[in-house]
Amino acid sequence: MRRKSAAALASWLLAFGILAFLVWRADRDALFSALWSADLGRYALATTGFVGIWLSIDAFVLSWLFGRLGAPTNWSEMVRFRGATYLFIVVSFHLANAALVGLIHRKTGVPLARVTASMLVLYVGDLAALCGISFLASLGASSPILSLIRPVLAALALGLLALFAAGLALRTRLQGRPFFGVVADLGPLDVASLVGMRAVFYGSFVVYVWVTLPSFDIVLPLQAIASRMPVIMSIGALPITPGGLGTTQAAMLAFFGELADSGRVLAYALVYGLSLIVFRLPIGAVLAPGVLGSLRARA
Repeated sequence: MRRKSAAALASWLLAFGILAFLVWRADRDALFSALWSADLGRYALATTGFVGIWLSIDAFVLSWLFGRLGAPTNWSEMVRFRGATYLFIVVSFHLANAALVGLIHRKTGVPLARVTASMLVLYVGDLAALCGISFLASLGASSPILSLIRPVLAALALGLLALFAAGLALRTRLQGRPFFGVVADLGPLDVASLVGMRAVFYGSFVVYVWVTLPSFDIVLPLQAIASRMPVIMSIGALPITPGGLGTTQAAMLAFFGELADSGRVLAYALVYGLSLIVFRLPIGAVLAPGVLGSLRARA
């Protein structure tokens, strides 16, 4: 318990350390001016709508995936489950997914190892979708940073697809292994559908950034955002700070700083990171008691 508490404290200290360093290095007059002049009402309205869209799409994909793997949960129930886990996003996206695995296991009775393996398959599909979006959008771009990461994105996307292909081709030999057993049960069309649906899900984040950046007087082409945002999201998902706090802002400044005023980019990044937590917490606070109470009653 002490080690876990120490690790949690260290992750928060690292997050605030990164944020403090970014603010210290920034043009603070430009940063505070951008925050003061931002159209936060327009930003909040767009964020409210997109949080609902993300929850709906995410729940649809999750109910589809687990239904294919013998853990049937309808869309409305998955909305409640996923929404309830938003309470954990303030600590870690991966902790929220671990909580979701536990909820699905308790609701369906499917072995915990299989539900966990299914979530791992979702992770691989996520990373393949993110790499694919960023790589395709970066084609033809002359940005130095995109030229540097483009081969890495291509290699990652191909490697992840090869992992799926191995699971499908060697299903009889690998059936006993959790990850490959889940892939074999899905089949080729289901794997392609999974990656495609996750691409739609993460593509909606690209659209969200494109829609909300003008609230901070930043206007960027959709292609420029699509080539960078998936990489930013992947960096933010690294389990080293709570909710990607600090890492997301540093990545946004690195990737968008070459396209717009760095003070405005940092202002947007700070509000972006905070709002994704703040706008989801009420959903978790409302849904979590009902979900937990329902599972206790069923038990």
